[in-house]
Amino acid sequence: MLPLDSALLREQLLRQVEEGLSRALDAARRAGLGREELIDVMDGLMRTESEHV
Repeated sequence: MLPLDSALLREQLLRQVEEGLSRALDAARRAGLGREELIDVMDGLMRTESEHV
């Protein structure tokens, strides 16, 4: 994880996260995933990431 030295850097990173999640949401909709399925996918990704830290 990067040290967040400024509010500006954090805001820029948040924008990148939002853009990525927006693209993922579009793909999930095209795949027919529902809200709960998408949350399960995100939760699994976050669990996998935390195991590698």
